[in-house]
Amino acid sequence: MNAEELIERLKKSFHAPSTKDEKFKVVLVCIVISTTFWFFNALNQEDYSTQINYPIEWTFDQTKYQVVGELPARIPIEVNGGGWDLMARSFGFNMPPLQIVLLNPEQKKSMLTSKLRGDLSRNLDPVSITYIIKDSLIFDIQERVNKVIKLQVDDRKVSMDSDYKRSSSYMLEPDSIVVTGPSSIIAEMSDTMQLVPELSDIDSDVNEEIPLPVLPDYIDVNLSQVNLIFEVIRYIAISEEINVELLNLPDSLWTPTVSDILVNYSIGETEFDATDSTRIRLVADFNRMVWADSTIAMEIITGRPLIEEVSLSQDSLKLFRK
Repeated sequence: MNAEELIERLKKSFHAPSTKDEKFKVVLVCIVISTTFWFFNALNQEDYSTQINYPIEWTFDQTKYQVVGELPARIPIEVNGGGWDLMARSFGFNMPPLQIVLLNPEQKKSMLTSKLRGDLSRNLDPVSITYIIKDSLIFDIQERVNKVIKLQVDDRKVSMDSDYKRSSSYMLEPDSIVVTGPSSIIAEMSDTMQLVPELSDIDSDVNEEIPLPVLPDYIDVNLSQVNLIFEVIRYIAISEEINVELLNLPDSLWTPTVSDILVNYSIGETEFDATDSTRIRLVADFNRMVWADSTIAMEIITGRPLIEEVSLSQDSLKLFRK
């Protein structure tokens, strides 16, 4: 059945007795057929203009160079040609991506699209280019470089159990990382990086995996976490009375008002020996006496390591002469 026969049949259907719904359907079919005939007839015309976005692909050594941001993926072009050809290009048919080869991409940041006109024209034939809408392609491709960054510990979020203290220095394994990325971003990175571990109520030696902080965009790193290692020791709280040693008294007539002072301190449990009487010594030197009030500031002498937080019930000793 040709188009004329189809139209005649539709006319007869329209004039034949029928319901309003059936007549509406016939009218609708007529409109669709007319529109279709018009559309296909229009596509047969040869002088149309439209805008298309031609796809492009960039080729460069991606092991040596790295893109910062995004590379342009299409070139906007106004073209002229037949309806069927333009429709095919508008849907992306018959448009193989244009290959742009960059040998030293770090040496420039843009490319004039006019230099690509010849290749585009060959790929678009028989469609012709009216003009290229965008005059240049902007890109940022940088040399990919490495940098060694030293790691350090910031312990502001590390807290011990009330009876424990750190007894060794912090150790990181490894103590450095290697970062890789675009040269401009790498150049802005510091030579050191602070790690802020979050550890609380520590009561035993630590060997914990610590994540690295978030790195800038486009930066790769050879690992994502390191081990933090350090030792702790439990401290014992001591409270005892200690006899004051008097030095350089001119004679035996000088006597202290008190002979024993209450001392409070803490000591690492590995250093505690209940029989050791030399852990803490208190010394009062007569040569340092303040004559105005006959007092001597006491000197504290520790006979063991790991003694901390020493406090006295009184800081000075008063003498009187019999």
